[in-house]
Amino acid sequence: MEHSMNDISIYRYNSCGETLHSAEIMHSKGRYVTSLDRSFFSLFNGVRAIIAFDGIESIDHSEVTDYFIQNYVKENEIFADETAKWLAEAVESKEKEAWLDFYYPSEEENMTQIKRAKAFKAEVQKYLISKGILEDKN
Repeated sequence: MEHSMNDISIYRYNSCGETLHSAEIMHSKGRYVTSLDRSFFSLFNGVRAIIAFDGIESIDHSEVTDYFIQNYVKENEIFADETAKWLAEAVESKEKEAWLDFYYPSEEENMTQIKRAKAFKAEVQKYLISKGILEDKN
């Protein structure tokens, strides 16, 4: 079954919300490594929702986030500079979580990333509404 780019973008946006919700649940249970992983994927899925129309289909986290930062933050200034910082720090935390034994993010580090993922999800929603991909429910 073929899916339109709108369908793919909406699916990725919904995944952004689902993984954010999972991050919040894991945080509330003190599962900070799992929560950090889920909040990373919330950010990542939000990025992928936006770049769905650009034909970028890499599974490499750094490649996808670097593309987004270059094209949506630096060149076209669609998203704020702080977004680039958030994504870079999230990729760094994800790499630590994936490759370092005994990596334990703090509650504060974890909550910071969840707050950033929430803020980014809101920005992704605004962007997708502005492009006619999502409906404005207000």
